[in-house]
Amino acid sequence: FFINDADHRFVTLYSEFGSQGDGWKSDGGGEIWRVHEEGDTPTSVLAISKTATVPGGTADTAGEVISYMIVVRNNGNMALTGITVSDPSVGDLAAVESGGFNVGDTNTDGQLSVGEEWQYTASHTVTQNDIDSNANGAGTINNTATADSTETEPVSASSAVVVERNLAAQVVKTPDVSSVDAAGDVINYIITIQNTGNTSLSNPVVEDSQVVS
Repeated sequence: FFINDADHRFVTLYSEFGSQGDGWKSDGGGEIWRVHEEGDTPTSVLAISKTATVPGGTADTAGEVISYMIVVRNNGNMALTGITVSDPSVGDLAAVESGGFNVGDTNTDGQLSVGEEWQYTASHTVTQNDIDSNANGAGTINNTATADSTETEPVSASSAVVVERNLAAQVVKTPDVSSVDAAGDVINYIITIQNTGNTSLSNPVVEDSQVVS
Protein backbone atom coordinates (compact mmCIF):
# COMPACT_ATOMS: atom_id res chain seq x y z
CA PHE A 1 0.00 0.00 0.00
CA PHE A 2 2.95 2.35 0.50
CA ILE A 3 5.72 3.13 -1.99
CA ASN A 4 8.89 4.83 -0.81
CA ASP A 5 8.66 8.00 -2.84
CA ALA A 6 7.64 11.54 -1.98
CA ASP A 7 4.01 11.07 -3.06
CA HIS A 8 3.29 7.75 -1.34
CA ARG A 9 5.08 7.70 2.00
CA PHE A 10 2.00 8.38 4.10
CA VAL A 11 -1.75 8.86 4.04
CA THR A 12 -3.88 11.30 6.01
CA LEU A 13 -6.71 9.78 8.05
CA TYR A 14 -9.53 12.08 9.18
CA SER A 15 -11.92 10.71 11.81
CA GLU A 16 -15.10 12.42 13.06
CA PHE A 17 -17.22 11.28 16.00
CA GLY A 18 -20.60 12.43 17.23
CA SER A 19 -21.95 13.76 13.96
CA GLN A 20 -24.87 11.31 14.10
CA GLY A 21 -25.48 11.11 17.82
CA ASP A 22 -24.77 7.70 19.28
CA GLY A 23 -24.19 6.25 15.83
CA TRP A 24 -20.66 7.55 15.66
CA LYS A 25 -18.98 7.56 19.03
CA SER A 26 -15.62 6.46 20.34
CA ASP A 27 -17.03 5.01 23.59
CA GLY A 28 -14.27 6.73 25.53
CA GLY A 29 -11.63 4.22 24.43
CA GLY A 30 -8.95 3.83 21.82
CA GLU A 31 -9.75 3.29 18.17
CA ILE A 32 -7.74 0.92 15.97
CA TRP A 33 -7.40 1.54 12.24
CA ARG A 34 -6.03 -0.69 9.50
CA VAL A 35 -6.15 -1.01 5.71
CA HIS A 36 -9.30 -2.82 4.61
CA GLU A 37 -10.30 -4.02 1.18
CA GLU A 38 -13.74 -4.94 -0.07
CA GLY A 39 -14.53 -8.48 1.02
CA ASP A 40 -11.47 -8.55 3.27
CA THR A 41 -11.97 -10.73 6.35
CA PRO A 42 -9.61 -10.35 9.34
CA THR A 43 -7.32 -13.37 9.16
CA SER A 44 -4.43 -14.37 11.41
CA VAL A 45 -1.83 -16.50 9.60
CA LEU A 46 1.56 -17.41 11.10
CA ALA A 47 4.21 -19.09 8.92
CA ILE A 48 7.69 -20.42 9.66
CA SER A 49 10.63 -21.65 7.58
CA LYS A 50 13.96 -23.15 8.61
CA THR A 51 17.13 -23.56 6.57
CA ALA A 52 20.40 -25.27 7.46
CA THR A 53 23.93 -24.70 6.18
CA VAL A 54 27.11 -26.66 6.91
CA PRO A 55 30.65 -26.38 5.49
CA GLY A 56 30.98 -28.63 2.46
CA GLY A 57 27.24 -29.20 2.26
CA THR A 58 27.20 -32.42 4.31
CA ALA A 59 27.90 -33.41 7.90
CA ASP A 60 31.05 -35.52 7.68
CA THR A 61 33.27 -34.41 10.56
CA ALA A 62 32.65 -34.47 14.30
CA GLY A 63 32.94 -30.94 15.64
CA GLU A 64 31.78 -29.06 12.55
CA VAL A 65 28.87 -26.68 13.09
CA ILE A 66 25.49 -26.68 11.35
CA SER A 67 24.00 -23.18 11.26
CA TYR A 68 20.24 -22.67 11.18
CA MET A 69 18.20 -19.65 10.08
CA ILE A 70 14.59 -19.57 11.22
CA VAL A 71 12.19 -17.03 9.74
CA VAL A 72 8.73 -16.35 11.16
CA ARG A 73 6.30 -14.49 8.88
CA ASN A 74 2.90 -12.88 9.20
CA ASN A 75 1.01 -14.01 6.11
CA GLY A 76 -2.38 -12.79 7.32
CA ASN A 77 -3.90 -9.34 7.51
CA MET A 78 -3.87 -8.83 11.28
CA ALA A 79 -0.93 -8.09 13.57
CA LEU A 80 0.21 -11.06 15.70
CA THR A 81 1.30 -10.79 19.33
CA GLY A 82 3.03 -12.99 21.90
CA ILE A 83 5.43 -14.50 19.36
CA THR A 84 7.44 -17.46 20.64
CA VAL A 85 9.91 -19.72 18.82
CA SER A 86 11.25 -23.00 20.19
CA ASP A 87 13.58 -25.75 19.01
CA PRO A 88 14.36 -28.43 21.62
CA SER A 89 17.23 -29.89 19.57
CA VAL A 90 19.46 -26.80 19.92
CA GLY A 91 20.73 -24.89 22.92
CA ASP A 92 21.50 -21.50 21.42
CA LEU A 93 18.28 -20.40 19.72
CA ALA A 94 18.28 -16.59 19.67
CA ALA A 95 16.43 -13.76 17.98
CA VAL A 96 18.42 -11.58 15.59
CA GLU A 97 17.96 -8.20 17.26
CA SER A 98 18.87 -4.58 16.78
CA GLY A 99 18.14 -1.96 19.43
CA GLY A 100 16.20 -4.45 21.54
CA PHE A 101 13.83 -5.42 18.72
CA ASN A 102 13.93 -8.25 16.21
CA VAL A 103 15.52 -6.98 12.99
CA GLY A 104 12.30 -7.87 11.18
CA ASP A 105 10.20 -5.69 13.48
CA THR A 106 10.49 -2.77 11.11
CA ASN A 107 8.08 -0.52 13.01
CA THR A 108 9.50 -1.59 16.44
CA ASP A 109 6.05 -2.11 17.95
CA GLY A 110 6.80 -5.54 19.43
CA GLN A 111 4.13 -7.14 17.23
CA LEU A 112 4.59 -9.30 14.16
CA SER A 113 2.89 -6.88 11.82
CA VAL A 114 1.39 -7.84 8.47
CA GLY A 115 4.16 -8.74 6.03
CA GLU A 116 6.94 -8.71 8.64
CA GLU A 117 9.55 -11.47 8.85
CA TRP A 118 11.31 -12.03 12.17
CA GLN A 119 14.64 -13.84 12.17
CA TYR A 120 16.18 -16.33 14.60
CA THR A 121 19.45 -18.26 14.55
CA ALA A 122 20.61 -21.52 16.11
CA SER A 123 23.35 -24.10 15.62
CA HIS A 124 24.23 -27.73 16.23
CA THR A 125 27.73 -29.16 16.63
CA VAL A 126 28.05 -32.48 14.82
CA THR A 127 28.98 -35.34 17.16
CA GLN A 128 30.65 -38.64 16.38
CA ASN A 129 27.40 -40.32 17.37
CA ASP A 130 25.57 -38.27 14.72
CA ILE A 131 27.82 -39.86 12.11
CA ASP A 132 27.97 -43.37 13.57
CA SER A 133 24.22 -43.71 14.12
CA ASN A 134 23.27 -43.14 10.48
CA ALA A 135 23.22 -46.68 9.17
CA ASN A 136 24.47 -47.52 5.69
CA GLY A 137 25.80 -44.03 5.16
CA ALA A 138 22.41 -42.66 4.08
CA GLY A 139 21.18 -40.68 7.05
CA THR A 140 20.39 -37.12 8.03
CA ILE A 141 20.49 -34.85 11.04
CA ASN A 142 16.94 -33.53 11.46
CA ASN A 143 15.38 -31.01 13.79
CA THR A 144 12.19 -28.98 14.01
CA ALA A 145 11.43 -25.42 15.08
CA THR A 146 7.98 -24.31 16.24
CA ALA A 147 6.51 -20.81 16.28
CA ASP A 148 3.38 -19.70 18.09
CA SER A 149 1.39 -16.53 18.72
CA THR A 150 -1.56 -15.43 20.82
CA GLU A 151 -3.83 -15.34 17.79
CA THR A 152 -2.83 -18.58 16.02
CA GLU A 153 -2.11 -22.25 16.51
CA PRO A 154 1.56 -23.35 16.57
CA VAL A 155 3.28 -23.95 13.22
CA SER A 156 6.46 -25.96 12.64
CA ALA A 157 9.22 -26.32 10.08
CA SER A 158 12.00 -28.91 9.82
CA SER A 159 15.39 -29.01 8.18
CA ALA A 160 17.72 -31.90 7.37
CA VAL A 161 21.46 -32.12 6.76
CA VAL A 162 22.82 -35.18 4.98
CA VAL A 163 25.38 -37.20 6.92
CA GLU A 164 28.24 -38.42 4.74
CA ARG A 165 29.93 -41.56 6.07
CA ASN A 166 33.36 -42.79 5.02
CA LEU A 167 34.25 -46.28 6.20
CA ALA A 168 37.96 -46.91 5.68
CA ALA A 169 40.90 -48.55 7.44
CA GLN A 170 44.62 -48.92 6.82
CA VAL A 171 46.82 -51.82 7.97
CA VAL A 172 50.60 -51.46 8.43
CA LYS A 173 52.85 -54.45 9.24
CA THR A 174 56.41 -53.84 10.42
CA PRO A 175 59.10 -56.53 11.17
CA ASP A 176 61.64 -55.96 13.92
CA VAL A 177 64.59 -57.04 11.73
CA SER A 178 65.58 -56.17 8.19
CA SER A 179 67.08 -59.62 7.40
CA VAL A 180 67.69 -63.11 8.81
CA ASP A 181 70.66 -65.46 8.20
CA ALA A 182 69.90 -68.69 10.04
CA ALA A 183 67.08 -71.16 10.49
CA GLY A 184 65.38 -70.59 13.81
CA ASP A 185 65.71 -66.86 13.75
CA VAL A 186 62.54 -65.24 15.02
CA ILE A 187 60.90 -62.28 13.32
CA ASN A 188 58.53 -60.24 15.43
CA TYR A 189 55.89 -58.13 13.72
CA ILE A 190 53.96 -55.09 14.79
CA ILE A 191 50.62 -54.85 13.02
CA THR A 192 48.83 -51.51 13.27
CA ILE A 193 45.26 -50.87 12.18
CA GLN A 194 44.29 -47.24 11.65
CA ASN A 195 40.75 -45.92 11.12
CA THR A 196 41.23 -43.52 8.21
CA GLY A 197 37.52 -42.81 7.71
CA ASN A 198 35.07 -40.72 9.72
CA THR A 199 32.97 -43.53 11.21
CA SER A 200 33.71 -45.70 14.22
CA LEU A 201 34.49 -49.32 13.27
CA SER A 202 33.56 -52.23 15.51
CA ASN A 203 34.90 -55.77 16.03
CA PRO A 204 38.14 -55.51 14.01
CA VAL A 205 39.61 -58.90 13.04
CA VAL A 206 43.27 -59.43 12.00
CA GLU A 207 44.45 -62.56 10.20
CA ASP A 208 47.95 -63.48 8.98
CA SER A 209 48.56 -66.90 7.41
CA GLN A 210 52.36 -66.65 7.73
CA VAL A 211 52.59 -66.30 11.50
CA VAL A 212 52.07 -68.94 14.17
CA SER A 213 51.15 -66.82 17.17
